Amino acid sequence: MGREFDLVVIGGGLSGITAAELAAKLGMKVALVEKMSLGGNYINYDVPMAAMHEALVESGGQNALRRHPSLMTLRGRAKAAVTKERRSPQKLRDLGINIFNGTAHFIDKTSVAVGNRRLSARHFIIATGSAPRLDLANIESVHTLTPSLALQRGRTPREVIVIGAGAAGCELASLFAAVGSKVTLLDKASRILPDVETEIAKQFATKLSKRYGVRTHTNSQAVALQRQGDRKVVHLSNGRTHAADEIILAMGATPQLDLELHNAGIKVVRGQITVDENLRTTNKKVFVIGSCRGGRAGAARSLQEARLAVINIMNRMQKAYMQYSVVDTLLLGDEELAQIGLPESECKRRKLRYQVFVRDSLKLITTGGSGKKNQILGATLLAPNAELILLPIALATRTGISIQELNLPTSALSANYIMQSVIHDILKV
Repeated sequence: MGREFDLVVIGGGLSGITAAELAAKLGMKVALVEKMSLGGNYINYDVPMAAMHEALVESGGQNALRRHPSLMTLRGRAKAAVTKERRSPQKLRDLGINIFNGTAHFIDKTSVAVGNRRLSARHFIIATGSAPRLDLANIESVHTLTPSLALQRGRTPREVIVIGAGAAGCELASLFAAVGSKVTLLDKASRILPDVETEIAKQFATKLSKRYGVRTHTNSQAVALQRQGDRKVVHLSNGRTHAADEIILAMGATPQLDLELHNAGIKVVRGQITVDENLRTTNKKVFVIGSCRGGRAGAARSLQEARLAVINIMNRMQKAYMQYSVVDTLLLGDEELAQIGLPESECKRRKLRYQVFVRDSLKLITTGGSGKKNQILGATLLAPNAELILLPIALATRTGISIQELNLPTSALSANYIMQSVIHDILKV
């Protein structure tokens, strides 16, 4: 029996749309299923956050923090960016992509149901994204903001509590501090930014306090919310409370996997789909990309995974595997925190022989051993234009260029001078 489609993509965020567009351009008959509007977290959070960060930098950088630029001004920039980036359904249809609005559920290994419609396909890509965690007592009685809703505010709140000090939490804490809000940042972990190298995360924690005036409380687990007049109160497990005008919930996200995956023979362990290095599930006709795989999925990773999945569907003989040589960037106030390659914790887990070089706001990890060419394993940088500065490192990581062969461009950027200095030290080892 023939299949109706070559590929059905479930999820219309950045990774899902990218996969559908590429597959259609390569001649595949494609269906795209989305239960809400197209764009997902990329259009609702990533794009407006990037635009507001850019506007903040242009308004004067560090001096702007003293002037407290208007949140309304930043929002205007964000709206314009969202309008520019938003994909129209008609443009996708012009590529030959069939769009279905609704929720998809697997019927068997080769078909899904969307409403009363059954879609059969040779391959599937799951790109359903993730949803904010909202597991606090009394949450239904207190109006709170998710990260994407926080960026839609027009007026600057006087006091803000951000629950969760991961990537989104730190981005939002520094942004609202920059526009004049008094910000309290809470997290149950022992430090902020747990997925960032410890040395660099500590540096940013210091900046949050001394430069931005953010009050950070680690080892502080929020357990319940309460409304007290015009104030909103967070209750912690240690009995303490914090109150503010607004509460932003940035406690992480849960993969959206309500797809009846068992019908398709897809294994799920502890809330995450089991995938191999080619992004395939236990059903080899189904691939998973984006944040529904778990963890943070920035735009660069989402694009790379979308392309990889389509390439592996087209190339049956030799599968490509994921190489995380893209720069993952956090937008922290008027600075960027950029990461590339393997963190030190992963190097330890893999029992690699490596060297670590830390200088100011840069951490560089290379292969160990004297008298040999040092391959770059990973790098983390906190600085203005950090993503741009790390691009040569990303290229070296991807192509296997050694430190000895790397020729960084001369730049007036102080961070680039720091990197050149670190590389000079490596060559002396």
